[in-house]
Amino acid sequence: VTRLLRPYDHKQMNAYPIANTIKNPKNKGRELLDPVGEPLQKEVYYQQEQKSVLMGMGMSPSRYRKLLEEGKIEGIESIDQEAQKDANQVKSDFRKK
Repeated sequence: VTRLLRPYDHKQMNAYPIANTIKNPKNKGRELLDPVGEPLQKEVYYQQEQKSVLMGMGMSPSRYRKLLEEGKIEGIESIDQEAQKDANQVKSDFRKK
């Protein structure tokens, strides 16, 4: 059984201040363990995003950028706006979970 016991990764732990009422043995309840302040270490969450562009024959990323800068690609703004709208909807749905 002791083989299964492993220390938890300290990088995934955090500490929160709790109420001083926990010191009195007469006090009972889960609310004694509820945080009363900010965590001791700032928690940071990262989310990776990737943008895909469909390119036809003879189109490379560098050529696409060059044509875009020269204004020779039409309608790309509406495609980018639609893609951004879809991405925002996915983010919104993800946060609801």
